[in-house]
Formats: sequence, C-alpha cells, structure tokens
Amino acid sequence: MPRGRWFIQDPRSCKWVQADDTVNNLMESAFKLQKSTIDITIGINEYRVDFVKRRMYGSSGGSRLIRRDEVQASNPYELDEYANPKLNMKEIENLYNKCKAASDTEEDLIQGEGLMTLCSELSISIDDVSLLLLACRIQAAEPFKIGRTEMIVALRSLGIDSVKKLKSAITQWKNELSNDRSFKYFYWFAFDWTREENSRVMQNEAAIESWKTLLSTRCGKFPLDLWCEFVSSQYKKAISKDAWKSLWDFMQTSAPDLSNYSEDEGWPVLMDEFVEWAQPKLRS
Repeated sequence: MPRGRWFIQDPRSCKWVQADDTVNNLMESAFKLQKSTIDITIGINEYRVDFVKRRMYGSSGGSRLIRRDEVQASNPYELDEYANPKLNMKEIENLYNKCKAASDTEEDLIQGEGLMTLCSELSISIDDVSLLLLACRIQAAEPFKIGRTEMIVALRSLGIDSVKKLKSAITQWKNELSNDRSFKYFYWFAFDWTREENSRVMQNEAAIESWKTLLSTRCGKFPLDLWCEFVSSQYKKAISKDAWKSLWDFMQTSAPDLSNYSEDEGWPVLMDEFVEWAQPKLRS
C-alpha cells in the first residue's frame, strides 16, 4: 500500500489542514494495520480517530478526514472553500432544508427519503449516476449522506447558487465523465459513498450492480459480464476497496481474451482467480 498523507478539516472554517508528521505517522500506521479507531494526543487535547467514518472526534466535536496516496491520481474536483463569498446561497439552503426535513433524522444530514426528495427537486433519477456525481463533486464524506456544510460550501465554491444552476451543472458534470481522469476519480469515489456505513468493504451484490451502472459503457472489449458472473457465482465475497480501485486499471490494460495477464504485475488475488476461471471460457 502506498504511503499516504492525512488532512483534517477545520469544522469552523472548513479549511483542510495537513496533519503534521508525528500525527500522520500514527494515523498511517494504524490505517495500514486496518484498525477501526485509534486514540491520539495533539498538544494537550485527546482525539479519537475513526477510520471507517473518516472522522476525528475531540471535546469540541468532530472533523472530517481525507487520505491522499502519494501515487494517487490528483483530485480533479478539488474545491476552494473560500471562493465566491458574496453569492447568496438562500435558494440552495432552502433546498437543503426541505430535503433534510424529509430525512427523518435529528442529525443535520440529507439521507434516506431526503435523498429521494433531492432527486425529485433536481429532476434526476435515483438509479442513474446523477446523485452519485453530485455527492462526488461536493466531496460528501459519509455513505448515502450529504451534510449541510458539504453542500453549501462546495456549491458556493463552484459558483452554484440556485436549483437551475445546479441542474445545469449536473448535466455538464456528466459530459465531463468522458475524460478518463475525471471518470477514474469518480469511480474511486463511488466505493466510499455507496458502501454500507461502518464497513470497509462493499457487499457482493451491491458491487455488481454498481459495476453494471458505472462501467457498462466504459469497459471497451473487457468482458464485464463475465467478470460480474464470476464475482457473483464463484467469488461470492464482499469487495475490498483495493480490488474495486484496481478493476479500472485492470480493464484498461487487459486484452479481450486476458492473454496478456501476468501474476507478476501484483494484481489483487481476485484478478488472479478471475483470469484462471475466465480464460477457458473466452477461448471456447
């Protein structure tokens, strides 16, 4: 696993701050050991880091966390939280409040029925990529949830202060997915936002449905149907984030009959097992 750098979001200013080397080393070591939580001390303050929820909790509340791999593709959707400070966000705030009210939760979040309301207000389908794309562009941190600060700050940064502008932006964002770099980041993001909450993996059936939705028009000559059949009928286990992310590069580099596959390239075991199972079928 490549070394990563951890960033902490100030809950007041929403500014992302890079963790110092000592804190970063503690968090990175625990993350690579697949720990769910650790307790750390910064100065005189105690914090609990929750790697599953990507949150750091202290006496004054919680802060969002993100991790950036040293070799990870740069985020093409990086936001400037201080852009467009004079925009009137009242219409977006009203949209958020309406969807939050439908969410049936005391937390200040859009989730569940609130997401359905958001789709209705934006004239998008819950079943296509539009909602996931919106979550990606505002960098929503928790699966199937959108926070107030995430939505308001991000849309202000993007210059979007009305429902009409947001609808138009979603159409534009869809068009931008034709760019491989943008799509790769979007595909990687999809794992974190569509997995089950408090889980490091995506359930087998959910992963297959997501692949069919996201990759059916992007797989080229790669046998995506055969891949989904293998994962469903043979592998049968949940999908790790490493396997999910690796599939994109695996698709891009594989010959249609998988004849150029090499175990020496360090693919996840899932790929090894798929090639062994699929090659006889592709030759017949």
